[in-house]
Amino acid sequence: MITITNVLMLISVLLLVITILSIYIHKQYLENFKNEVQDIVNEGKDIQENLEKILDQSLDVSQTILDRVEMSNLASDKNTQPLQSNEKGQKINSNKSNSNKIRVYQLAKELNMTSKEMVNRLNQLGLKINNHMNILEEEKANWVRDILKINEEMNKNTNSNKSNISLFLKRNDKNIIDVNHLDELKAVDPYIAVKTLNEKGYDIKEIAQLLGRGQGEVSLILNLNKTKKAL
Repeated sequence: MITITNVLMLISVLLLVITILSIYIHKQYLENFKNEVQDIVNEGKDIQENLEKILDQSLDVSQTILDRVEMSNLASDKNTQPLQSNEKGQKINSNKSNSNKIRVYQLAKELNMTSKEMVNRLNQLGLKINNHMNILEEEKANWVRDILKINEEMNKNTNSNKSNISLFLKRNDKNIIDVNHLDELKAVDPYIAVKTLNEKGYDIKEIAQLLGRGQGEVSLILNLNKTKKAL
């Protein structure tokens, strides 16, 4: 005969099984939900990348159309009256000067960057750029190419030692920055780091030691900074 104790034990076992099943089902639900959210995030990133590619392609198409329109206008100008020869000469000179300029999105494509990344980088370098359609003079575009190339090379050759930096700062009378601030400075663009330390009074040798760079690299960046001021 079944006793009350046996009944209670049976009920307890059933409740335990139900509880375990509930926990398992809830865990499975959370995992599925997490996977769905991750899929949505990944899909959003893919959509963003595709939109940026479409934007760059559309800009290329629009620029091609503009170039064709300009060429068509030049061709039609050849049939105008001789009195307009001076105006035609000015237009030709203008087109020649435009050929020495480049739009921000074109420079970004050349350097394998998105237009947004290029706008942000140019602003970091002190150039007032509002959007990807802004135009850069040939001299400034070449300056940007040089800076980004040097930054890429310097990032590949980064070799810092925090203890040596700390010792250097203790021995240096210009104890303007501490190790933590220096680490933050080294994390930013190399051009900005060199420029900032130079403005604080550090010479080429000291900057090279602080940032773990070659003196030639530091000197080249400072020369490029002078070139920028002259533009």
